Amino acid sequence: MNIIRLIILITLTIIFSGCTQSSYQKFYNQIYTTQLLAEIKQKSPSRLLKKDAEPRVITGAYKNMDKKIIELKAKGFDHIGYSSFIGSMSDTEGAIKQAQEIGAVLVLLSSGYADSVQNSGYTYVTEKSTTYNDGNINSYGNKLTNYGYSSTASLNTDYSGSSTTYKKKAIPYSYKIDRYDQVADYFIINDYKYKFGTMGSTEISREERIKIGQNGIRINNIRVETPVYNSNILIDDILIKFDGINVKSHKHYSKLCANFDVSKKYSIWTVIRNNKKIDIKINF
Repeated sequence: MNIIRLIILITLTIIFSGCTQSSYQKFYNQIYTTQLLAEIKQKSPSRLLKKDAEPRVITGAYKNMDKKIIELKAKGFDHIGYSSFIGSMSDTEGAIKQAQEIGAVLVLLSSGYADSVQNSGYTYVTEKSTTYNDGNINSYGNKLTNYGYSSTASLNTDYSGSSTTYKKKAIPYSYKIDRYDQVADYFIINDYKYKFGTMGSTEISREERIKIGQNGIRINNIRVETPVYNSNILIDDILIKFDGINVKSHKHYSKLCANFDVSKKYSIWTVIRNNKKIDIKINF
């Protein structure tokens, strides 16, 4: 491996090692509060992931996740939180660890290409340079003795040595990082027994109330194998009447559901779908 490749490898290792906290943990957002999860764990521990257990992991396309979340809710799961971030592709271990920390029994993972980032710069290395020298020295000359005579003297010797210099050198580096939109949605088990089967219904907007001339609630989700699921009610229907009674708010609707006597065998709902009023029979 040449020096430039080695430097780039070291640089990337420093960039991506960082702290031990994964992006799934760092960018986690709660839907269920910590207090509510603690209450569920105390009253209904079967809804949460058991200690040291592995959550179920489902992967899917980034653009289809809203539909998948609705399907999971309909099958008996509660959406308790999510992690969302943009960065280099992360492995599933961080999402699994986060699920274990919050007690999620199921993790829905999705990702989609976002962009690429080009990083470049210089790193400096110290270069060592050593010069070696060797040779032989011969020297001749005359010297005067005490008696006035002249004689010839000679010097013959070998020599060797070295000198070392140090110099800093700038080496350029460049690399590309592909970044992805990454989302992990976390779910626990929903063991609530729905009398009719609607979940997460919301009140319609002021503009919608003016348009249809009365209050109502929007059906946002339907639990499978329930009376509403087995009827002709659809998601996005606006419920305006419950057995002929105008639905004033979501709180009013919840009260009507709670007070309904299932021995009546059916209920008649009036909904608005595609700007038309439809009466639908809900059988029990």
